Amino acid sequence: MQGLPVVLGFAGSLVLGLLAYRYRTLSKSGVAAALVIAALLLLGGWQSYLLMLAFFSSSSALTLLGYREKESRGAAEKRGGRDWRQVFCSGGVPAFFSSTLYFIHSPPGIHNSLILALASTIAFANADTWAVELGSLSRRQPRLVTKPWIKVPHGVSGGVTLRGECAALLGSTLIGGLAALLLESSKNSSLPPWSSVNMSPITLAFLASLIGWLGEVVDSILGALLQAKYLCPVCGVLSDHEVHSCGSTTLHVSGFRWVKNEVVNLMVEGIVAVASILIALRL
Repeated sequence: MQGLPVVLGFAGSLVLGLLAYRYRTLSKSGVAAALVIAALLLLGGWQSYLLMLAFFSSSSALTLLGYREKESRGAAEKRGGRDWRQVFCSGGVPAFFSSTLYFIHSPPGIHNSLILALASTIAFANADTWAVELGSLSRRQPRLVTKPWIKVPHGVSGGVTLRGECAALLGSTLIGGLAALLLESSKNSSLPPWSSVNMSPITLAFLASLIGWLGEVVDSILGALLQAKYLCPVCGVLSDHEVHSCGSTTLHVSGFRWVKNEVVNLMVEGIVAVASILIALRL
Protein backbone atom coordinates (compact mmCIF):
# COMPACT_ATOMS: atom_id res chain seq x y z
CA MET A 1 0.00 0.00 0.00
CA GLN A 2 2.95 2.33 0.58
CA GLY A 3 3.72 2.25 -3.11
CA LEU A 4 0.20 3.31 -4.11
CA PRO A 5 0.60 7.01 -3.15
CA VAL A 6 3.85 7.09 -5.11
CA VAL A 7 2.22 5.63 -8.22
CA LEU A 8 -0.77 7.96 -7.95
CA GLY A 9 1.47 10.95 -7.33
CA PHE A 10 3.65 10.21 -10.33
CA ALA A 11 0.60 9.63 -12.54
CA GLY A 12 -0.85 12.93 -11.36
CA SER A 13 2.46 14.64 -12.11
CA LEU A 14 2.38 13.28 -15.63
CA VAL A 15 -1.11 14.69 -16.19
CA LEU A 16 -0.13 18.07 -14.71
CA GLY A 17 3.03 18.10 -16.78
CA LEU A 18 1.11 17.53 -19.98
CA LEU A 19 -1.33 20.29 -19.05
CA ALA A 20 1.57 22.62 -18.31
CA TYR A 21 3.02 21.81 -21.73
CA ARG A 22 -0.37 22.38 -23.32
CA TYR A 23 -0.62 25.85 -21.76
CA ARG A 24 3.08 26.56 -22.42
CA THR A 25 4.19 27.00 -18.84
CA LEU A 26 6.63 24.09 -19.29
CA SER A 27 8.63 23.03 -22.33
CA LYS A 28 9.17 19.36 -23.22
CA SER A 29 12.46 19.32 -21.33
CA GLY A 30 10.74 21.10 -18.45
CA VAL A 31 8.10 18.37 -18.25
CA ALA A 32 10.78 15.67 -18.19
CA ALA A 33 12.68 17.48 -15.43
CA ALA A 34 9.47 17.97 -13.44
CA LEU A 35 8.75 14.23 -13.56
CA VAL A 36 12.21 13.41 -12.23
CA ILE A 37 11.80 15.91 -9.41
CA ALA A 38 8.32 14.55 -8.61
CA ALA A 39 9.76 11.04 -8.27
CA LEU A 40 12.49 12.24 -5.91
CA LEU A 41 10.00 14.23 -3.84
CA LEU A 42 7.71 11.22 -3.49
CA LEU A 43 10.58 9.21 -2.02
CA GLY A 44 10.46 11.54 0.97
CA GLY A 45 6.72 11.24 1.42
CA TRP A 46 3.56 12.69 -0.08
CA GLN A 47 3.96 15.71 2.21
CA SER A 48 7.03 16.91 0.29
CA TYR A 49 5.22 16.29 -2.97
CA LEU A 50 2.22 18.39 -1.91
CA LEU A 51 4.47 21.30 -0.94
CA MET A 52 6.07 21.31 -4.37
CA LEU A 53 2.66 20.87 -6.00
CA ALA A 54 1.46 24.05 -4.28
CA PHE A 55 4.46 25.91 -5.68
CA PHE A 56 4.09 24.49 -9.18
CA SER A 57 0.35 25.09 -9.49
CA SER A 58 0.41 28.62 -8.09
CA SER A 59 3.46 29.68 -10.11
CA SER A 60 1.98 28.28 -13.30
CA ALA A 61 -1.28 30.15 -12.72
CA LEU A 62 0.54 33.41 -12.02
CA THR A 63 2.70 32.97 -15.10
CA LEU A 64 -0.46 33.02 -17.23
CA LEU A 65 -1.97 35.94 -15.30
CA GLY A 66 -1.71 39.13 -17.36
CA TYR A 67 0.67 37.42 -19.76
CA ARG A 68 0.08 39.82 -22.65
CA GLU A 69 0.73 42.86 -20.48
CA LYS A 70 3.90 41.30 -19.07
CA GLU A 71 5.01 40.38 -22.57
CA SER A 72 4.53 43.95 -23.77
CA ARG A 73 6.79 45.07 -20.93
CA GLY A 74 9.43 42.46 -21.76
CA ALA A 75 8.86 40.79 -18.39
CA ALA A 76 6.92 37.67 -19.42
CA GLU A 77 8.21 34.12 -19.20
CA LYS A 78 9.47 33.05 -22.61
CA ARG A 79 6.95 31.41 -24.91
CA GLY A 80 7.28 27.66 -24.79
CA GLY A 81 7.54 27.59 -21.01
CA ARG A 82 10.27 26.97 -18.46
CA ASP A 83 12.94 24.52 -19.59
CA TRP A 84 14.75 21.80 -17.65
CA ARG A 85 17.39 24.20 -16.33
CA GLN A 86 14.79 26.45 -14.74
CA VAL A 87 12.89 23.47 -13.31
CA PHE A 88 15.97 21.85 -11.80
CA CYS A 89 17.23 25.14 -10.36
CA SER A 90 13.85 25.68 -8.67
CA GLY A 91 13.10 22.13 -7.56
CA GLY A 92 16.38 20.24 -7.56
CA VAL A 93 17.50 21.23 -4.06
CA PRO A 94 14.13 20.45 -2.38
CA ALA A 95 14.03 17.15 -4.26
CA PHE A 96 17.49 16.29 -2.92
CA PHE A 97 16.42 16.88 0.67
CA SER A 98 13.20 14.93 0.19
CA SER A 99 14.97 11.91 -1.29
CA THR A 100 17.52 12.05 1.54
CA LEU A 101 14.64 11.56 4.00
CA TYR A 102 14.06 8.17 2.40
CA PHE A 103 17.53 6.95 3.30
CA ILE A 104 18.04 8.60 6.70
CA HIS A 105 15.79 7.30 9.46
CA SER A 106 17.51 8.70 12.57
CA PRO A 107 18.19 10.73 14.61
CA PRO A 108 15.08 12.96 14.66
CA GLY A 109 17.24 16.10 14.71
CA ILE A 110 18.40 15.31 11.20
CA HIS A 111 14.79 15.14 10.05
CA ASN A 112 14.20 18.58 11.56
CA SER A 113 17.02 20.01 9.44
CA LEU A 114 16.02 18.22 6.26
CA ILE A 115 12.35 19.19 6.44
CA LEU A 116 13.04 22.81 7.38
CA ALA A 117 15.51 23.03 4.48
CA LEU A 118 12.96 21.40 2.18
CA ALA A 119 10.14 23.74 3.22
CA SER A 120 12.33 26.85 3.18
CA THR A 121 13.75 26.24 -0.30
CA ILE A 122 10.26 25.68 -1.71
CA ALA A 123 9.05 28.79 0.15
CA PHE A 124 11.90 30.74 -1.46
CA ALA A 125 11.05 29.42 -4.93
CA ASN A 126 7.41 30.37 -4.44
CA ALA A 127 8.30 33.80 -3.06
CA ASP A 128 10.63 34.49 -5.96
CA THR A 129 8.08 33.44 -8.58
CA TRP A 130 5.23 35.39 -6.99
CA ALA A 131 7.44 38.48 -6.74
CA VAL A 132 8.33 38.31 -10.42
CA GLU A 133 4.92 37.40 -11.82
CA LEU A 134 2.89 39.86 -9.72
CA GLY A 135 5.55 42.54 -9.40
CA SER A 136 5.85 42.79 -13.18
CA LEU A 137 2.19 43.85 -13.27
CA SER A 138 2.85 46.78 -10.95
CA ARG A 139 1.95 50.20 -12.30
CA ARG A 140 5.09 51.66 -10.77
CA GLN A 141 8.46 51.11 -12.39
CA PRO A 142 10.81 48.86 -10.38
CA ARG A 143 13.81 50.29 -8.56
CA LEU A 144 17.19 48.57 -8.36
CA VAL A 145 17.37 47.03 -4.89
CA THR A 146 21.03 47.98 -4.42
CA LYS A 147 20.49 51.54 -5.73
CA PRO A 148 16.86 52.50 -5.01
CA TRP A 149 17.24 55.86 -6.75
CA ILE A 150 17.68 54.06 -10.09
CA LYS A 151 14.57 52.91 -11.94
CA VAL A 152 14.80 49.85 -14.21
CA PRO A 153 12.36 48.22 -16.66
CA HIS A 154 10.04 45.46 -15.50
CA GLY A 155 11.70 42.07 -15.66
CA VAL A 156 15.25 43.23 -14.96
CA SER A 157 16.83 41.18 -12.18
CA GLY A 158 17.38 43.18 -9.02
CA GLY A 159 14.43 45.47 -9.76
CA VAL A 160 11.86 45.47 -6.96
CA THR A 161 8.41 46.92 -6.38
CA LEU A 162 6.24 47.14 -3.27
CA ARG A 163 3.68 44.86 -4.92
CA GLY A 164 6.37 42.33 -5.74
CA GLU A 165 7.75 42.24 -2.20
CA CYS A 166 4.28 41.87 -0.69
CA ALA A 167 3.62 39.04 -3.15
CA ALA A 168 6.89 37.39 -2.15
CA LEU A 169 5.90 37.45 1.51
CA LEU A 170 2.50 35.97 0.71
CA GLY A 171 4.09 33.29 -1.47
CA SER A 172 6.53 32.18 1.22
CA THR A 173 3.81 32.30 3.88
CA LEU A 174 1.59 30.04 1.80
CA ILE A 175 4.27 27.34 1.71
CA GLY A 176 5.17 27.82 5.38
CA GLY A 177 1.53 27.53 6.43
CA LEU A 178 0.97 24.45 4.29
CA ALA A 179 4.12 22.84 5.70
CA ALA A 180 2.75 23.40 9.21
CA LEU A 181 -0.59 21.78 8.31
CA LEU A 182 1.20 18.79 6.76
CA LEU A 183 3.41 18.41 9.82
CA GLU A 184 0.43 18.57 12.18
CA SER A 185 -1.54 15.99 10.18
CA SER A 186 1.53 13.74 9.94
CA LYS A 187 2.03 13.81 13.71
CA ASN A 188 -1.64 13.18 14.44
CA SER A 189 -1.74 10.21 12.07
CA SER A 190 1.83 8.96 12.69
CA LEU A 191 2.72 9.28 9.03
CA PRO A 192 6.46 8.95 8.37
CA PRO A 193 8.86 10.54 7.71
CA TRP A 194 7.37 13.87 8.83
CA SER A 195 5.89 12.35 12.00
CA SER A 196 9.41 11.94 13.42
CA VAL A 197 10.00 15.71 13.42
CA ASN A 198 10.03 17.19 16.95
CA MET A 199 9.68 20.78 15.76
CA SER A 200 6.31 22.43 16.38
CA PRO A 201 4.16 23.22 13.33
CA ILE A 202 4.09 26.91 14.29
CA THR A 203 7.88 27.03 14.44
CA LEU A 204 8.14 25.33 11.06
CA ALA A 205 5.64 27.76 9.52
CA PHE A 206 7.40 30.83 10.94
CA LEU A 207 10.93 29.79 10.02
CA ALA A 208 10.11 28.47 6.53
CA SER A 209 8.10 31.61 5.70
CA LEU A 210 10.76 33.98 7.03
CA ILE A 211 13.77 32.20 5.52
CA GLY A 212 11.96 31.81 2.20
CA TRP A 213 11.12 35.51 2.03
CA LEU A 214 14.62 36.58 3.08
CA GLY A 215 15.94 34.28 0.37
CA GLU A 216 13.94 36.25 -2.18
CA VAL A 217 15.52 39.48 -0.88
CA VAL A 218 19.00 37.95 -1.21
CA ASP A 219 18.06 36.76 -4.70
CA SER A 220 17.22 40.33 -5.71
CA ILE A 221 20.51 41.62 -4.30
CA LEU A 222 22.61 38.97 -6.03
CA GLY A 223 20.63 39.50 -9.22
CA ALA A 224 21.50 43.18 -9.11
CA LEU A 225 25.17 42.64 -8.29
CA LEU A 226 26.16 39.48 -10.15
CA GLN A 227 23.72 38.78 -12.96
CA ALA A 228 24.68 40.01 -16.42
CA LYS A 229 23.09 43.30 -17.42
CA TYR A 230 22.84 44.57 -20.97
CA LEU A 231 21.97 47.97 -22.43
CA CYS A 232 19.79 48.30 -25.50
CA PRO A 233 21.46 50.90 -27.77
CA VAL A 234 18.14 51.71 -29.44
CA CYS A 235 15.80 51.96 -26.44
CA GLY A 236 18.45 53.05 -23.95
CA VAL A 237 17.19 50.70 -21.22
CA LEU A 238 18.70 47.84 -19.23
CA SER A 239 17.89 44.22 -19.99
CA ASP A 240 18.87 40.76 -18.76
CA HIS A 241 19.14 39.49 -22.32
CA GLU A 242 21.66 39.79 -25.13
CA VAL A 243 18.82 40.59 -27.50
CA HIS A 244 16.28 43.16 -26.32
CA SER A 245 12.53 42.68 -26.81
CA CYS A 246 12.70 45.28 -29.60
CA GLY A 247 15.01 42.96 -31.53
CA SER A 248 18.22 44.97 -31.06
CA THR A 249 21.49 43.36 -29.95
CA THR A 250 22.39 44.71 -26.52
CA LEU A 251 25.72 45.76 -25.00
CA HIS A 252 27.10 44.07 -21.88
CA VAL A 253 27.50 46.72 -19.16
CA SER A 254 27.76 44.90 -15.81
CA GLY A 255 27.67 41.55 -14.04
CA PHE A 256 29.06 38.23 -15.20
CA ARG A 257 27.91 36.87 -18.53
CA TRP A 258 27.69 33.32 -17.17
CA VAL A 259 25.45 34.34 -14.26
CA LYS A 260 21.90 33.92 -15.48
CA ASN A 261 18.69 33.96 -13.47
CA GLU A 262 18.79 30.18 -12.97
CA VAL A 263 22.33 30.40 -11.58
CA VAL A 264 21.30 33.06 -9.07
CA ASN A 265 18.28 30.96 -8.04
CA LEU A 266 20.47 27.92 -7.46
CA MET A 267 22.98 29.95 -5.44
CA VAL A 268 20.24 31.34 -3.21
CA GLU A 269 18.61 27.94 -2.74
CA GLY A 270 21.99 26.72 -1.45
CA ILE A 271 22.19 29.67 0.95
CA VAL A 272 18.62 29.11 2.15
CA ALA A 273 19.28 25.40 2.66
CA VAL A 274 22.47 25.94 4.68
CA ALA A 275 20.80 28.62 6.82
CA SER A 276 17.83 26.32 7.48
CA ILE A 277 20.03 23.41 8.51
CA LEU A 278 22.12 25.55 10.88
CA ILE A 279 19.00 27.05 12.49
CA ALA A 280 17.30 23.66 12.89
CA LEU A 281 20.39 22.18 14.55
CA ARG A 282 20.27 24.91 17.18
CA LEU A 283 16.61 24.38 18.09
